[in-house]
Amino acid sequence: MRSNLLQFGWSLFLAFGLLTPLAAQQELGTHFLRQHWQASLTNPAFMTEHTIEIGLPSFYFNSATNGLDFDQLVRTTVEGQNVVNGEALIANQSENNLILADFHTETFRLGLRFQDLQISFHHGLRFNAYLNYPASLAQFIFLGNASAVGETLALGPDIQLTGYNEFALGLAHRVGRLGIGARAKLLTGIGNASTENRRADLFTDEDIYQLTLDTDILLNTSSYFRINSLTDFDLQVGVDDFTAGDLFNSNLGFALDFGLTYDLSDRWQIAASVVDLGGIQWSENVVNYRSNTNLAYDGIAVDSLLQSASIPLSETLDSLGELLTFSETTDNYQTALPLKVYLSSRYQFGDSWAVGGLVHLVHFRETTNWALSLNAQRRLGKVLSLGLSYSIRHDHFANLGLQATAQLGPIGLLVMMDNVLASNGSNNGLSFNLRTGLNLAF
Repeated sequence: MRSNLLQFGWSLFLAFGLLTPLAAQQELGTHFLRQHWQASLTNPAFMTEHTIEIGLPSFYFNSATNGLDFDQLVRTTVEGQNVVNGEALIANQSENNLILADFHTETFRLGLRFQDLQISFHHGLRFNAYLNYPASLAQFIFLGNASAVGETLALGPDIQLTGYNEFALGLAHRVGRLGIGARAKLLTGIGNASTENRRADLFTDEDIYQLTLDTDILLNTSSYFRINSLTDFDLQVGVDDFTAGDLFNSNLGFALDFGLTYDLSDRWQIAASVVDLGGIQWSENVVNYRSNTNLAYDGIAVDSLLQSASIPLSETLDSLGELLTFSETTDNYQTALPLKVYLSSRYQFGDSWAVGGLVHLVHFRETTNWALSLNAQRRLGKVLSLGLSYSIRHDHFANLGLQATAQLGPIGLLVMMDNVLASNGSNNGLSFNLRTGLNLAF
């Protein structure tokens, strides 16, 4: 009994001992669903228990922010209209504010296991959105430039919108207590809009309200984005725009996944993996929008949008539009995938209970985010398995996750959420995710 407690204690230490003070956006609960192939998306060394496993469509959605809860972001006016809650947004924002969203579809997967060797192939469709905007941008939108007369406002957001296909070939092998796995991915880009440079500083003169705009902007796009003016642009992103022709094109990329598992005993396993090491070269329907200017315009000061029902913000945007002009080129460019690291430990208590800890790191756009999760799994007979997890993510400590799986003969079902509280209106909307899946196992 003492040995079991000691091993479980080391599992907790592995999870808690690697914390660094950063923010996060991660999928966590899927890592613990070892009885289904979706767990191998987080570590290619995880092997299925079945000789043949066919993955039918699996859907994943994730949204996250490090500032205002999503359920506080929108308020209802007396007329019954839903509008952005600008006052709450400004009161709760950070110096830099992240809004992230992912939608993934695993369309098909085939896994074949030959004793200690497993070969797999899968296709996935990915749509990722990343927005990092400075506090002064929201200040300008909702308070106008009258609140910053004599000051310089940094307005440039960091944007990364990406859609791509993933064709993956994986190999996993057991050698004694050691499990090793690797997965090679061919990527074909559907569309992208990505800022490479984003400086846009606006100064309002305190005497004559003259606007001075200093910019160094480079926005690269492929298929997604077209700019006509500051207030006239076209953005096309989504599954509805996906066609069979988007499966293969000249936007090509490559990525690798690596994973290890090691059995410290018959019941205790540790694991580590690196996922999505690579990127995409964009060359199809590419347009680069550049603005590198330092110009002045006799503008106006705008009162607070929070205090007036009718504010001529459009006049300021028109003024900026005359200053902010873009030159267009068609140069190919590259983007990197968010690099993910998983470090975990799992201990099996008997045939029914398993507990584990996970530290998950994501490196993207020069920022490293972390999340921590502790999990307990209970198998109820041969059909049903339930899991409960507690996670710390986005500097938020109230993330309760649930996992449920069922094996009905050859049919496997799964549902996973990392933050159940976000779906019940409890002011815990900093992050939300959901994965569902359907598998056939023989």
